[in-house]
Amino acid sequence: MRSAVRLRRPAPSVSDAAPLDAPPCHAIACLGVTKRFDAHQAVDGVDLDVGSGEIVALLGPSGCGKTTMLRMIAGFEQPDAGTIAISGRTVAGPTQAVSPEARRVGMVFQDYALFPHLDVAANVGYPLGRRPDPARVRELLELVGLDGLGARRPHELSGGQQQRVALARALANHPSVVLLDEPFSNLDAALRTEVRGEVRRLLRDAGVSALLVTHDQDEALSVADRVAVMRDGRIEQVGTPEEVYAAPAGHWVASFLGEVDVLPGVADAGRVTTVVAVLPASPRLHGDVDVLVRPESVRIEATGAPAGACDALVVEREYFGHDQLVLLELDGGTRLRSRRPGFPAWHPGDRVKAWVDGPVTVLPRA
Repeated sequence: MRSAVRLRRPAPSVSDAAPLDAPPCHAIACLGVTKRFDAHQAVDGVDLDVGSGEIVALLGPSGCGKTTMLRMIAGFEQPDAGTIAISGRTVAGPTQAVSPEARRVGMVFQDYALFPHLDVAANVGYPLGRRPDPARVRELLELVGLDGLGARRPHELSGGQQQRVALARALANHPSVVLLDEPFSNLDAALRTEVRGEVRRLLRDAGVSALLVTHDQDEALSVADRVAVMRDGRIEQVGTPEEVYAAPAGHWVASFLGEVDVLPGVADAGRVTTVVAVLPASPRLHGDVDVLVRPESVRIEATGAPAGACDALVVEREYFGHDQLVLLELDGGTRLRSRRPGFPAWHPGDRVKAWVDGPVTVLPRA
């Protein structure tokens, strides 16, 4: 992959540059966007922005409204209320509905949507009209690491190569933003990890903003600069991957983003008392609380544990090679998970010492 290649961006025309109805620092700015299909409220008053050069992941379970949001930004659906602006220009609102082709948006679809009867070069150049500039097509193929493969047909490429063709085509017309709809879901697990890293680098090299729609937590956390977590048509939390994972806004966000155990606790004077330990908490919290503990925050050792560590029994273990997820039962019956490196390997029946050695989230009792 030739990471040094950068695309030449044309100077904006007068019609591209005006009218500016939102801060131009935002590649996408959605305010109060709402969409209903008959009795179903698909999107309910969503505020969402993507900064210039930023990659944002819209993450949520199937049916939460994230694809509907993407389609409204692209212009395939019109919102019932609210406004959508792209690069400062309002493209959807109470009195505006700019057509999809006039929004300068590049799309990468879940199934890539390549033309099987066209070769790679023709697929990439398709958005450029009937006589695309060969130099522009070569530039795009070089950017995505497919230079020399322009004469091949899509069926002659791997899934990862097809994904790069789709991305090159999305970048052909110098879009203001690229929208990606579940772009890795058709790839096997090993290839998915490799390709998502490539796509992130390609977007960085092209210097474009991007909105990635996905239901996969690993994809969102590994690719995006910020993650917007969506549920039932609303945004539950927006933040960096570290913020939404380590400091979830609520119980649902915490459980959706990965394994989490919930311990009852009592908060007072900036501390919370649990069966595992006394832990720091916000001084604003008092009384019954829930302590959300990620498995990475639980350490286990056979010997050499610090004072105050709990006696525990290894009940189950899932071994993944690079790490292992260990289910513990503390003396007294409380169960807690610990994610540790793959060595040393723990086994059911092992007696260990367990303690919290990492961040936790303390929330009012659900």
